[in-house]
Amino acid sequence: MPAEPRNPARCAARLEELLSADAPVAKFSELGNPEYLDLLFHIVLCKLVRLGPDTCTGTVLSPAVLIGRAEREARAGQLPMETPADLRANLVTLGDELKKSGKWLAKAPLPWEPLPAPGPNEQRWLRLRNSNICNLELTSAFAANAERFQVVPDFLPGPLLPKLAVELDHIYAKGILNFKRAGVGQADQLDKKRTDRVCYLSGLEPGLIQSAPNLVGLVRYLLNHGAATLVTSSPQQRLFAPLSAMLARYESPSEGYHPHMDNPGGEADNGRTRTLTMYLSNPDKTRQGGDLAVWLNDTRTDQEPYRVIPPTPGSAVVMDSRAIPHQVTPLRTGPPRWALTLWFNDAPQTCSLSQPRPKPEHVLLANPNPPLPPGRLLFHELDDHTSHGTITLHIPTRRPRLGLVSTVYRAGAYLETWCEHHFAAGIDRLILVFDHLDEPQEAHCAQLLATRFPNSQLDIRGGAQMNRKEWPDLPEDPRLEQCRLFAAFGSSSQAVAARQMLNASAVLQSAKGTLDWLIHLDGDELLVPAGPGRGGACLPDCFAAADSSGYQLLRFVNHEFLRAGDVSSPRFKRNPRMGAALLGPMGWQAMVKQLGLAQDGPRPWFTGYFNGKSAVSVAAGTLAAGVHGWYLNQPANARNSAFLAGPHVLHCHLSTPQSFRQKFLAIADSTVQPGRLFAPSPVEEAALILIKRSRAAGLSAQELNQALENFHHELTFFSEGELSLLEQARLLMSFDQPNIGTMIRAMKGTPAA
Repeated sequence: MPAEPRNPARCAARLEELLSADAPVAKFSELGNPEYLDLLFHIVLCKLVRLGPDTCTGTVLSPAVLIGRAEREARAGQLPMETPADLRANLVTLGDELKKSGKWLAKAPLPWEPLPAPGPNEQRWLRLRNSNICNLELTSAFAANAERFQVVPDFLPGPLLPKLAVELDHIYAKGILNFKRAGVGQADQLDKKRTDRVCYLSGLEPGLIQSAPNLVGLVRYLLNHGAATLVTSSPQQRLFAPLSAMLARYESPSEGYHPHMDNPGGEADNGRTRTLTMYLSNPDKTRQGGDLAVWLNDTRTDQEPYRVIPPTPGSAVVMDSRAIPHQVTPLRTGPPRWALTLWFNDAPQTCSLSQPRPKPEHVLLANPNPPLPPGRLLFHELDDHTSHGTITLHIPTRRPRLGLVSTVYRAGAYLETWCEHHFAAGIDRLILVFDHLDEPQEAHCAQLLATRFPNSQLDIRGGAQMNRKEWPDLPEDPRLEQCRLFAAFGSSSQAVAARQMLNASAVLQSAKGTLDWLIHLDGDELLVPAGPGRGGACLPDCFAAADSSGYQLLRFVNHEFLRAGDVSSPRFKRNPRMGAALLGPMGWQAMVKQLGLAQDGPRPWFTGYFNGKSAVSVAAGTLAAGVHGWYLNQPANARNSAFLAGPHVLHCHLSTPQSFRQKFLAIADSTVQPGRLFAPSPVEEAALILIKRSRAAGLSAQELNQALENFHHELTFFSEGELSLLEQARLLMSFDQPNIGTMIRAMKGTPAA
C-alpha cells in the first residue's frame, strides 16, 4: 500500500482522468504501487457499472476500455498480472447473477457487452489458473494431526517446469532480482548452518513480468488462491496468505540448511502455521543431495530422520510449521537447487483495503428498463439497510381498482391535464375535494371538469360538504382530534394539511368495497410510471404486483421541479434517497457539500418535502396519516409496506416566484392557530420570519414582494456549472411527455394551493 494514507475516491477520479487521456504508463506511478492501483481499477469498474448503459457503451471510458487498459498496464508490470482477468470475472459473475435471478432476459446483451478478447497477459494467467497448478489434496492423515506433513508429487504441471527453469537461470544471470545470503531466526543473522541465497517475491516487482511471466503467474496464483485451497483441505483452521514468497537457490557444493523449525513457538512464535515448499529445479538435470529430511513432532534431530524426501522437480511438501523439524541436506554435485516457499499464517498479514465488487442492484439502478422475462417487473425498494436499497422480482396477477384522492384549490386550467394524465396512467377513479367550492372560480373549474369526464371516473366534492356530511362520520379516533381542531384555521399550512388528512380519511371509508387501492396526492403532483425496472410500465401492473406480494402500503419517492430550463422538457431534481442510491452515500454527501445543498441548510436541495407520497390497500387502511402516509389496521412493517423508487411522484412545487410569494403571504395572513400539527419545512419557517421582519421594519408591500421573490431566487437558482455537474451525476430527470410540459406551462404564474 502507499506509504501515506490516500483517499481511494480521489485517487480513482485521478485514475479516470489518466485513462481517458490515454496517459503514458509512467504517470500511473503517482497513484501508488500495483496493489493500490489494482484496487483503483476495481473502484472505477464499480462506478462505470453504476453509471449505466450510456457510459458503458461510450468510447472514452467503459468497462470494456478499462479491461483493455488493465491488460496493457499488467503487461508493463504496473498492475498485478491477474487484474484484467479479475475485472472480466466480476462482470461475468454479475451477468450470471442477473440472469439466473430472472432480473435480466437470458438472451439479452448486458450494458458492457461485448468485452474485448483476452490479451496475451490475461491468456497466460488463465492458462496457469486452469492447469491444475495447485494440487493440494491433503490426506486424512495430515488433517487428523498425525504425520503433520504431506508430499504432493505432481504439484506443478509438467509443461510448466522447463519454462520456469529457463526463467530462473535468466533472472539470476542478469541480476534482475536481488539474491542475498539468507539469515537464521527473527534477527535474520548470517550463520554457517544455512548456505542458500534467497529473494522475496510478490509478483509485483518492476520489470519481472517481462523476464519471468510464468514465475510471476505462479507466485501471484499462490498468494491469491493458496490459502483458500489449504483452508478447504484443513477446515478446522483458518489460514491467511503471506505478503510474499521466498525463492531460494542452493549451489553445489553447499552445506544446505541444518535442522530447524519454521516456527519455534513460545515467545519466538512468528505466526507461521503451514509451510508450502515446491521444487522448481530443471527436470532434465540430476544432482546429488539437497534432500529434505523431516522428523515427527517431539523427535530429536540428532536421531535418524523419519523420512528423507528428494527435491523432485514439480513436487511440493506441505508441513505444520510449528510441529515438523526439518533439514535441507548438503548439496554435493549438480546444478543449482531451486525452491519456492510460502508460509501461511494464522492471522492477516496486512490491513489492506477491501476490494469492491459490483452488485446486480448497481446494474438495475443504472438501467430503469432492463430486458425482463415476460410478465415480470421489479420493485426498487429504498431501505435503511443498504445504500442502494433492494430490488426484488414480482409477477402481477389480478388487476386492482385504483383510486386517487386530492384536495385542490386554485389549481386552474392545468387540472384538466392533470386528470387526463392519471386516467391515462391507469387510475380508475379520481376523487377531487375542492377546498373552496363556494368561490365562483372554483365552482366554474369543477363544472368544466364534470362536463369533460363522466361521473363514473370523476367524483367532485366540496370541502364544506365534506365538513358537514363526512367528517362527523369518521371514527372517533384520538389521531383525528387535532386535525378537527386545526381544520378551521384558514390558509395556514397546518390547517390545509389537517383538511387534507380528514378528506382523505373520509374518502378511504367510502371507498371500501368499490376500490382496491387509494393514492393521496396534491394538485401540483403527478404519479408517473417508471418502467418495469422501477415498479411497472403502468400503474395497474405496479399495484397488481403489490397485491401478489402481500403489500398493503406503498410509498413513492418524490422528485421536485427544477425552475431553470425549458418547460417543454421539464427537469426534476432527484429525491435525496434516490441520489444516495445512485451515487452511494459518500458520493451523495460529496455532491451536497460541493453545491451547498444540505436539506436542513440555508439552500436546501428541495424547497418542499422529500419523504414521498403514499397509496394504501383500501381493505387494510383505517385513516390518513398526515398528507404522506396512511394508518393500517395492523402496524406497517417491512413485510406489508415498501418505499419504492418508482413510480415517480413529480412535484411541481412553487414553480414561479409569484406562486412562492402568494403562498407564504397567505400563510402569514391566515387565522392564528392553536400551535402546530406538524413541523413546517425550513423554507416555510425562513419565509415567515422574512415576512415578519420585513413588516416590522416598515417595508412596503412592493418591497416585501420583491424580498420574497429574491429569496425564492436564492433557493432555486443553479448556475450553468452547477447544472452541468448535476447532469453528469444523473441527479436531474428529464421528461418529454406532452402532458407534463403542458402542466408546467399552465402552472407558470398560477398561485399554488
